[in-house]
Amino acid sequence: MPPELPGFYYDEERGRYFRVSSTRQRPSDPFSSYDIEEVKKRKVNQEQELELHELSESRSKIYQDYLLQLSDPFQRAFGSDIPSHFIEGLKIQDSDFDDYSANVNSSFGSNVLRHEICSISLLCDLNSDEESLLIFATRKGLVEECVRENLLEKNLCDLSSFQNFGGDCNFHRLTITDYDPRVLYFHASEEGSNTHFFGLIGNDKNTVKRQKFKQHENVCDSVNLGEFYVVAVGRRLRLYSWKKRSVLIDNPLDNKVNSDILTLAIGKSNGLAKELYVGCRDGSIYIIPIGPDCSLEFTARRRLSFANALSIISIKTTETLGIIFVSAVGGNKQVLFMLDTLMDNCKPLVKFQTTFLNLTKTSEIFDVSTEGHYICYGSLTARNGKGDVEIFSSYLQDNLKYERLETMVFYPLRSLSREILQPLGLRDTKLCAAGLGRQPRYHHNTLPVHGCRIVSCRLYLVLEETSSRLPETLPRLFLVSTDM
Repeated sequence: MPPELPGFYYDEERGRYFRVSSTRQRPSDPFSSYDIEEVKKRKVNQEQELELHELSESRSKIYQDYLLQLSDPFQRAFGSDIPSHFIEGLKIQDSDFDDYSANVNSSFGSNVLRHEICSISLLCDLNSDEESLLIFATRKGLVEECVRENLLEKNLCDLSSFQNFGGDCNFHRLTITDYDPRVLYFHASEEGSNTHFFGLIGNDKNTVKRQKFKQHENVCDSVNLGEFYVVAVGRRLRLYSWKKRSVLIDNPLDNKVNSDILTLAIGKSNGLAKELYVGCRDGSIYIIPIGPDCSLEFTARRRLSFANALSIISIKTTETLGIIFVSAVGGNKQVLFMLDTLMDNCKPLVKFQTTFLNLTKTSEIFDVSTEGHYICYGSLTARNGKGDVEIFSSYLQDNLKYERLETMVFYPLRSLSREILQPLGLRDTKLCAAGLGRQPRYHHNTLPVHGCRIVSCRLYLVLEETSSRLPETLPRLFLVSTDM
């Protein structure tokens, strides 16, 4: 590494020193100098890359120590069985992206509108022969589906058709419903107003409800309960019916605590909603039982608090009731951990040491496999705006590198590297979505109709082309994937 010179920054990519501007404004000639904020960002990125490199080196060293036991038949037969446990983790670290597709550019009529993708959902339905992997929404209120096999696009919903539509919107949720894999639930809001849209798309019929809230009411999240949906409004929870206009329940979360609700999640058992998880700005999580009639049993609620969590950003559930994964802000770092809410003394079971910091959901990438095995976490703004993700495993046997403290600490098995994508020819791109999906596979010696089906977890990334394009078209999207 070249020595540091006062007032200068060494750019490794360009191979020379550049003067650092003392102002916070971008210099008039970006090719001759860097502003001080740009230098700070670059140093943070370099520190993250160095930390990941050292982690990978540490894992490789441990692997080399176990190599004799893995290769020696005598050692495999009579030695410790610990080394063989880590083989799956090593496969994840060294796997390549072996599959990718690109969709055609999308045009939306003769009006020149600057469409910008603001939300993407990755779907993977085991029971479908035609997998719909991409559901995306634009700031103009358009929701489209992209089918993987032929990459044809289908318009699902257009909010701009509503009377007095504001023109631009943000999508807070865009996900498949747990009650019917053919139905999509979305929550969007108009920019510049406090008007929100809640909708169900699918089964040849769309249900969209428009709700205007008071200007001072902070609406951060909502969840679908089948015949009803719950909306977080400030520190209150409101229950609405898809069939009625008026609110059914409007209760404060806790009369003794004045903290806004930032995120919601539903815990299920045998396909039925059993618990509502509520994450708050003060770092607490409330667990509210859900009755058979979808009623919220506020009197039986529980409140959990955590020493290092200042604000709860996201909560992800699994197919096991009570096992949840939480993303929170803790000072100047992200706190990522796993909980079992059914335990009497509910403390984090495992913490995941991520290098990213997301203060809001806007930049956060967070997904968990249905059984809770794999965790995908990242940021859209990392790596100078190009985006990045890290992959964790909640299974001890997958982790060559971990710390056994009061709470187990696991480190990422791998992160997205631009070098991995270079063989695919994807250079001028940025990450705009990532997720984990289950994919059916068949034994190579059998046919799908009567073969042995194996379900594997697969990591999907959606990359957006950053080169110039026409204003009336969406950017070109690339879908890349790899087995876990």
